[in-house]
Amino acid sequence: MSAKPGDLAHVRFISAGAGSGKTYRLIRELERPLSEGAAKPVGVIATTFTVKAASQLHDRVRKRLIESGRAPLAEQMAQALVGTVHSVCERLLARFAFDLGLSPELNVASVEDGARLFNQALDEVLSADRVREMNLRATRLDLIDDRSGRSWQDHVKKIADQARSNDIDVGVLAAMGQESAARFLGHFPEPT
Repeated sequence: MSAKPGDLAHVRFISAGAGSGKTYRLIRELERPLSEGAAKPVGVIATTFTVKAASQLHDRVRKRLIESGRAPLAEQMAQALVGTVHSVCERLLARFAFDLGLSPELNVASVEDGARLFNQALDEVLSADRVREMNLRATRLDLIDDRSGRSWQDHVKKIADQARSNDIDVGVLAAMGQESAARFLGHFPEPT
């Protein structure tokens, strides 16, 4: 909702399953403060997960404002940031790029770009000796598949992605790795 300097922003999360009426509730949640003057369209940020829901939200709020005799306010809805999480974040980044010292021209990284950038980051943090060691171990463990192009880096990226999506702390992840290695090695006899 709209906030003046010094005011606290009003944030409301609405979470529910498909077909439960989230869009309808969001329409009510937006229309009420706009109609009462407690919020201005320029101060609205509303996100949904689908383009269809975002479009419905924007259009229905405008329609309700027009039907209630607030056509000028409905016209100002073009200033509101209503869209998918991705599209709203993209617009915010473009809008504040200069403030952040960034170019306003944004390029969304593809999945392939993401894998390439991850491997580049690995190369920067791992020594050449460590990379050779990883290649040898991956070959011995059959983690490299030349036909599919699969490499040990793909396995490391998968672990990193899972850790990030599950919000696992770096220290906890390292301990989990040591525990997994110990369990794995426990299946083999002690060297003599």
